[in-house]
Amino acid sequence: MAATGQREEMRETSPATERVALSHLVFPAGFLALGAVLAALSVASIRFPSLFSGPISPGRLRAIAAIALVVGWLVPAGSGVIYYLLPRLTGTPLASQKLAEGAGPLSALVAVAGMVVVALGGGDGLAPLLLPWWLDVAVATIATVPLLVTLQTLRARNEQGVFVSVWFVAAAAVWLPILYVATNLPGFASVGRALQEVAFDAGFTTTWIVAIGIGGGLYAVTKTTGNPLGNRQMVKVAFWSLAFASVWAGPARLAFGATPDWLDRISAVLGLALPVAIIAATAGMVATIDRSWAEVRSDPGLMSLASGMSLAVLLAVLGAAAGFRSPAGTLGFTAFWDAIDYGWTLGVATLLFSGVILQGLPAIAGRRLADSGSSMRAIRLTVIGTLGVVISGVIAGLLTGFVWTGASFVGGTYAGLAETWTAGLGPAFVFIGFMALFGVVAAIGQVMVALAILRTLTSGRAGIQEVLVTGETL
Repeated sequence: MAATGQREEMRETSPATERVALSHLVFPAGFLALGAVLAALSVASIRFPSLFSGPISPGRLRAIAAIALVVGWLVPAGSGVIYYLLPRLTGTPLASQKLAEGAGPLSALVAVAGMVVVALGGGDGLAPLLLPWWLDVAVATIATVPLLVTLQTLRARNEQGVFVSVWFVAAAAVWLPILYVATNLPGFASVGRALQEVAFDAGFTTTWIVAIGIGGGLYAVTKTTGNPLGNRQMVKVAFWSLAFASVWAGPARLAFGATPDWLDRISAVLGLALPVAIIAATAGMVATIDRSWAEVRSDPGLMSLASGMSLAVLLAVLGAAAGFRSPAGTLGFTAFWDAIDYGWTLGVATLLFSGVILQGLPAIAGRRLADSGSSMRAIRLTVIGTLGVVISGVIAGLLTGFVWTGASFVGGTYAGLAETWTAGLGPAFVFIGFMALFGVVAAIGQVMVALAILRTLTSGRAGIQEVLVTGETL
């Protein structure tokens, strides 16, 4: 990559590649802000369900928030990370630029349509998105675009080696459409549909959020610090752990349910691949940073990445531990898993994706970050709010599980059993209330993150801008 400080020259020589990446990295931030607010309301609806009804009933509100975050923010922003990295790591312009460019507005259109349809009761009931089949087809089409672009770009690459970041983003591009189609196939009975739901929850976390976050994070760390990749072997461990086993964390949520006992055991053991992958990738990033921690603390992008990986380690360990049969019998179907899902989607994904964007946006747009101090505050609020939601939800889940488990041993009539369950849930509702409060804090931070991204493009001062120089032009 070459650099220039002249924006006029950049407009003449910049390939459409940069415009595609820029549009995917910036404009989905609006859906991050919207989804964060809706997610905070969704958490509040768990504690105060009587305040929410009709189009914003708890079930619909949760799905609407998920549509805004998944279809409006995470899929296009993750695609933007792919489009940002591929030309820089392959030495060739992005292939199928018109196709990639058209997928961005389509994602926004489908997200808005899905939110409206689900709010009006037109969903199909298959969590977490509840989208009807015709919108599922549209989302699957959008999810396929990064795969087609990635494969065609890799075929034309000029670089002889394959950088480890390419492994992760290319794998994510392959995994996403397969995951979405497999978890939305029709015709399954109730148990099959439940498995589809939990497989999507776990699979989207590992095959998209974590893979894109690690791939983009490794590139951002090496580029910003100027240090070489610190531990390639650990990064390989992270990649293959994600590739083969981490999606099994989903079925572990249904332990002691209608699923076969062998599935419970296999999913619990193979689900350990997720914390292994996260810890290995974190170790690789730490080794790369080496003695540049002062730079991490002063750089919003690197600080966001470090916070996201730290939070990911915590969530991966909690989720893996809860997948074994004994804790699963206590924590299943409680607020514990709501908190874990929130932590991945609103915490880890926001921190990792925004970290890559805050690092890469100045290079693409030729503008410096509008306000580094505001970005740092946004990251802190996001971390504090997300941790508060996760910790409160974990405690609420434990209290609920202990009450249900204890009540099941109470003798007597069904009435006595029901009274015991109800009376014991008071403390759990207190912590669900804390979840709602911390959700507001997190939403403020996430809206500030979105504003930091948008303001960089609209009001950031002119700076150095990268220009792709391919092997053919050298």
